[in-house]
Amino acid sequence: MEILNKVLRSIKRIGTRPSLQILFYSFVKEYQDWKLHRLTHKDTNITLPGKIKEIKTIANGHFLEFENAQLELKFLAQDLIRVTWSPGKLPVPYAIKKTKWSEVEVEFEGSKDG
Repeated sequence: MEILNKVLRSIKRIGTRPSLQILFYSFVKEYQDWKLHRLTHKDTNITLPGKIKEIKTIANGHFLEFENAQLELKFLAQDLIRVTWSPGKLPVPYAIKKTKWSEVEVEFEGSKDG
């Protein structure tokens, strides 16, 4: 009851018409958000990578093959790593202009848990 009293007092303060406009806008906004979400999120099938099948050492990094995916970890510098998952759409490579990197020494430690 307390919340209903607060709502009624708010309607009295700001008036009936503005209250209805606020209510109408809230419904329209929620509907537009729902419509946009439905249009932009059509592919909702999520595939998990699965268990690790194989780990390969490549130049400056490692390549991990999972049951349903592949992961490439490439060390571009001591404090910079490029992570590439596939399958999937690759992002546009706009963040780093440099394309030739010197070799970085990589140590890989594995454990029973992966």
